[in-house]
Amino acid sequence: MAVKQTQFFQPINSHNIGVIMREVVRRMCSTIHRQRLDFTFEGKIVDYKLGDDYVSSADTDAQYIALDFLGRNFPDFGIIAEENKLFKDAKELHHTDGSIHKFFFSLDPLDGTKAFIRKQSDSYSSMISFIHEINGVATVIGVCIGDPMTGEMYYTRPDSPRVHLLDRDTDLSRVLQFDKEMNPSETFALLREPLYDFSSIIRKLVNENGLDRENFFLKAENVGGSIGISFAKLWKGQYGMLALKAGKTTVWDSAPCIGISAKLGFVPMIVNSQKRLEVSKFFIHTKRENMEQHETIIVHKTLVPRILEWQKDTLML
Repeated sequence: MAVKQTQFFQPINSHNIGVIMREVVRRMCSTIHRQRLDFTFEGKIVDYKLGDDYVSSADTDAQYIALDFLGRNFPDFGIIAEENKLFKDAKELHHTDGSIHKFFFSLDPLDGTKAFIRKQSDSYSSMISFIHEINGVATVIGVCIGDPMTGEMYYTRPDSPRVHLLDRDTDLSRVLQFDKEMNPSETFALLREPLYDFSSIIRKLVNENGLDRENFFLKAENVGGSIGISFAKLWKGQYGMLALKAGKTTVWDSAPCIGISAKLGFVPMIVNSQKRLEVSKFFIHTKRENMEQHETIIVHKTLVPRILEWQKDTLML
């Protein structure tokens, strides 16, 4: 992906974009890690989640560092960031075929601020995604998510089909891929809200009563905190399914999770108006507006036919 050419330097391409994304996340994680025991915070009002929300000095400092670094390296690219209601539009790039291209970064400097404020040792992260928009249709083509505490980074660059699990401070890495030998009936499912908040079909899917012989997954566990870390547990194979409640979501929360999930072959299944699961598609845009989210499970595409067959047998359709 050649974006810019000058007389003396090589063009911007997918490799150096990936390197800079990793460096941005490394700097944000370092900033957050240094403040984990000494920070300030205050409340803020948002329209995409229920209850109180907060912003800490680690959020704002990490975002400032990222914006400075991205702005100096990619002045023509747009940025959609969580704090300070930041939206910078991208420069239009006109292709010879008449198509109009834009490039954006989504930025969540500290995903899981409440967990960070509680001084938890997990469940928060720094996230960045790289979005390519062609004639108004957006696709996530690069992602880096960093865990400030473990040093793990989940990374995929533009023009690459692979997703890597990296160690932030060493050269250790491995390619992530779905375990096709996974047995769902021996695998846990991860829920972002308490089990009772979900539809009956999802509760049955994850063995609501603990002794239900008609369940698909062994049982469910509930977790909060960073949405990126929750998805990472799915990508690593710790869980076979991730369930999300209906509501509103944002570009900076959704784009990184969508980008890696899509490359690894995970797909969304939504609960439709008949309270049944059906296959859907990931959606992203390059606006600051909220996106509506159905009640959804995220599973690997290889499990979809088995889940639909299970649903048919279970509901006697």
